[in-house]
Amino acid sequence: MQITLEWQGREYVIPEDKAFQIGEQVEDIIPITDLPDLAMRPNFHKIARVYGTMLRFAGAKVTDQEIWKHFMAEMRAGKANGSAGQAITMLTVMLMDGAFDAGGEEGKKETAS
Repeated sequence: MQITLEWQGREYVIPEDKAFQIGEQVEDIIPITDLPDLAMRPNFHKIARVYGTMLRFAGAKVTDQEIWKHFMAEMRAGKANGSAGQAITMLTVMLMDGAFDAGGEEGKKETAS
């Protein structure tokens, strides 16, 4: 499954043949077994680290702190399930390698910004 990420209005793509490689890096930060708790009790620092790792892997020039600040700005603006929520959903889909998808549609493009 190709992974499409969005940051600051631009899309970044991790091709399907590189998904395993980035999945391993992501699991070093957030293990699959932590995913159920992440949705209920998000750790925004870890989510920012994971999303930053993925974005940089795809070629973006962004720091984890920039991503974290974006998440916090969304929270202050009342968008509690904004980019961070989308990132959690996308991470779950990616790490579960299509075992299920968030919208019930096969081949759905997952994005988060």
